[in-house]
Amino acid sequence: RIKLGVFRSAPPQPPLHAVALERNDVADAVDDVLNAVQMLQEISSASGAGISRAIVAGSVPELQNHLASRWKAALCPLFQIQSACDVGIPLDVDSPERVGVDRALNALAAAAMTGTAPAILCVSGTAITVDLVTSDQVFRGGCILPGMRLSAKALHEHTALLPLLSFPEDDETRTVTAVQDSALREACQPAWLTGLPDVPGRNTEAAMTAGLVLGQLGAVRELTVRLADAARDRYHEQQMPRLLFSGGSGRLLAAHLANAEYVEDLTLQGLALWGYQHRDSQTTRR
Repeated sequence: RIKLGVFRSAPPQPPLHAVALERNDVADAVDDVLNAVQMLQEISSASGAGISRAIVAGSVPELQNHLASRWKAALCPLFQIQSACDVGIPLDVDSPERVGVDRALNALAAAAMTGTAPAILCVSGTAITVDLVTSDQVFRGGCILPGMRLSAKALHEHTALLPLLSFPEDDETRTVTAVQDSALREACQPAWLTGLPDVPGRNTEAAMTAGLVLGQLGAVRELTVRLADAARDRYHEQQMPRLLFSGGSGRLLAAHLANAEYVEDLTLQGLALWGYQHRDSQTTRR
């Protein structure tokens, strides 16, 4: 899965435009990205300001390297973040070099949003990450569990009779243009993002949906409680951490957890913030 966003002002803030893509083949994915960048460049130019630079990061080095090799300089200068250690936020974990770049970018964005308050970040995608950033703006690690889509696929592939459930993010290619009208944004959300399934499920699909959605909600609730306890007991935080949610099922989870906040495109906001902080740097240009 690939996400692109256009930012015009100093972050953190949601992207002006966003595009989501999904491809299994690297070459096809690069074609899609280049086409999407061209489209976003045209949209931005038509509104009065073209894209001045692009920053790329990801967890698939082959895709990132292939994109860099095919990048057209005429589009705009391209900069790369190669690892989480390049993001710039301290990583207090056993092996910092193994932390996903996306988790570090999430932490960077959250630190900018919360300032001197600790934060727990829950970002859902193929996997769900639930991480702790302390008030000194240090990434302390966290928890990783399978996302709803991955769990649904596992149930289907490792049982004889359970069907493969389809969720809204299963679309092969999704294109979303950010809108300023929050009511319109809410109206565009799939129904399953705004409510919880009934229990008991009265058929196989309903039972699976209830198990996946409510199971994810329960797991995330437990993890956030334990991370908040760790923030208080291990890191001596005086404030309760802010709960920031983002990603595919983030809106649903945030709606059913006390004091949770939903943030649009947290990872992209972290990427944009890194670009803003390094706007005069040439060290990562390709």
